[in-house]
Amino acid sequence: MKIKNLKTGQKVLMKLMGFPEEIEIESHIVGVEKDRLRIMFPEKYNSKMYYFREGQEVELSIYFSSKVIIMASLVINTPYEESFTLELSDEFIVIQRRQYVRADIPLDISLYQDGRLCLVTKTLNISGGGFKMVSDGTISPESVYGFSFKIPNTDFEITGNGVVLQTVEDNDSFVSMFKIKNIKEEDRNKIIKLCLEHEMKVHQAMKEAESLR
Repeated sequence: MKIKNLKTGQKVLMKLMGFPEEIEIESHIVGVEKDRLRIMFPEKYNSKMYYFREGQEVELSIYFSSKVIIMASLVINTPYEESFTLELSDEFIVIQRRQYVRADIPLDISLYQDGRLCLVTKTLNISGGGFKMVSDGTISPESVYGFSFKIPNTDFEITGNGVVLQTVEDNDSFVSMFKIKNIKEEDRNKIIKLCLEHEMKVHQAMKEAESLR
């Protein structure tokens, strides 16, 4: 099974199939070979290597700028070998457009109610579906706000509205989860692209750091 536009650095999520406990590992592609992908197996999950035996089925989510493709795959080379490799299968393919990569990107974000600026704060992380933000004062759950922020290093402004899901106190600050309810599809896609590019840069930096060891 061949999928177009696969490239190194692309984010993936691996889920083991057929196990009672949920085993999920986030990683990225380090090589593409026809119907096979070489995946970086993160050191922090070394205790899970045993489960990825040859022939083991793995549910693989592959993240693109505006969609996520979920498909079956089989372990061909285990994490104990030189290159951990999965063979893609066409047993099932699901395309989701509402599963988002969350990236730790600090952004200056403005919140509005009835057209009035209420708060200027920073995000701790963001995805196409919402963001986590920090503020000096508490923000009530279920509060509805409009929001706006600029894509870094551009003049493009993202706008939309949504609702606060939860606020928790963290030392002298308050951290709130915000769900985006209404946004232009073009704007949402720009957020998704921003997150994926950030994650790819993080993985590339990790790869370069590992090569210097």
